[in-house]
Amino acid sequence: MLGKLGKPPLTLRTSSDEQLPVKMSSHKLEIELPDMKPQTVTVPTVDLSEWLRAKEAKPGDSILVSIRDWEKRHYVLTWEPSGEKQVELIAKQNSLLVEKIYRLVGEEDIDHAWAAEIIQTAYAQLRDEMRGYPGDHWIQAVEADGRVAIGGLRILYLARYEEGTDYEPDGYEGEAEVHAPDLEKQGLVFVFQASLPYRKGLWRRLELLGTNTLGDFDSLMHTAFEHDWDHLSEFRIKPKDRGKRARWEGFGHHIPFERSAANEIQISQLGLALGDLLNYVYDFGDWIEHDIALEKLMPPEPGNQYPRIADRNKPKYENCVSCQERGIESRAIWDCIWCSNDQQRDILLCEECTAREHEDHYVEPILY
Repeated sequence: MLGKLGKPPLTLRTSSDEQLPVKMSSHKLEIELPDMKPQTVTVPTVDLSEWLRAKEAKPGDSILVSIRDWEKRHYVLTWEPSGEKQVELIAKQNSLLVEKIYRLVGEEDIDHAWAAEIIQTAYAQLRDEMRGYPGDHWIQAVEADGRVAIGGLRILYLARYEEGTDYEPDGYEGEAEVHAPDLEKQGLVFVFQASLPYRKGLWRRLELLGTNTLGDFDSLMHTAFEHDWDHLSEFRIKPKDRGKRARWEGFGHHIPFERSAANEIQISQLGLALGDLLNYVYDFGDWIEHDIALEKLMPPEPGNQYPRIADRNKPKYENCVSCQERGIESRAIWDCIWCSNDQQRDILLCEECTAREHEDHYVEPILY
C-alpha cells in the first residue's frame, strides 16, 4: 500500500554504497508569486547533518544526487568538496539545458510557458546527453543565460516578451479559450470520471450541471480527493486544432479563499464534447495532476443535488500495522511518512495508534 500521493519510502545511499538513515522533518517556506498573496507552505525535508558532520563539510561544498531508481525513490548522494568542483563541465551542462529550454519555449507562438512542463520535458529529452556530472540547478542556469527568464510559475521568452508589460498569471497569450454559454448544454448534467494517473484503480465519478462553474468543480475535486484547501489549483485543456503538438492551456488559477475569474466560468463554456479530456493540477509545489474525462451528457435526475460525487472505486482497505502486531484488525487511515522511510516499509495506522504512538510525526491521510 502506498501513501496518499502514491510514494514509496525514500532510500539514500552514499557513493560507497553505505545506506544513510532517512530522518524526515518539515520546514515552512514563504512563497511569493506575482499578483498573489504570499503563501506559507510546509515541505518535507531530510536531515543529513550527521553525515555532513562526519565528512567535515564546509560552506561551498556540494552534494551530488544520482537517481538509481526514480519510481522506487532510490538515490545515491556524493559529497564534493568545493575544490573538486568541475567548473567547465558544469558550464557545458548548463548550456545544454538552457538551449533546450529556449527552444522548447520558442516552439510555441507565445511569450511564456509553464515552467513545470518545460523543465520536465527538457530533462527528459536530454536524459542521454546530461548523464554523469550534473550542472547547476535549472533556476541558476536560466537566470545566468539572459534569453529566457523566470516569471512566477512560468518561463518567459524574452525575445517576445514586451518590456514594461506587467506579468499577469491569468492573462497570458495562449490561455484556454472560454466559449459563450451553450444554452442547450446549460440544462444538462456533465458526467466526468476523475482519476490520479499514478494510482491505478482509484477514481471518482462526478456530476455537474452545465450552469455549475469551475469554482464548483474545484470544490468538488477538493472533496473527492481529500485535498487541503490552502493551495492553488487550475483546470487545463488541450486545444483541438493543434493536433499532437498541443499542450495544456489553463482556464486560470483558483486561489484559496478568494474569488477569481476562473471561478465564474460555467461548465457549458468549456466547449466539451463526449470523450474530451481535462487536466486538473492541485498544489503547484507538489504538482498533483488528475485526469478528467467527459463520459456522458444527460438530463438531471429528479431528487439529485448538483454538483455531486455520484460514484467511486471500490476501496481496498489496509490494516493498521500496530494493531496487526497485537492480533487486532483495524482499518488504517494514516501513513506515517517518517516511520515508513526509517523502516523502509509502509507504516499504515489507525486513528488511535497514530495519536498514541506517532503524535509528533509527519503523517499523510491514506486515500482509498
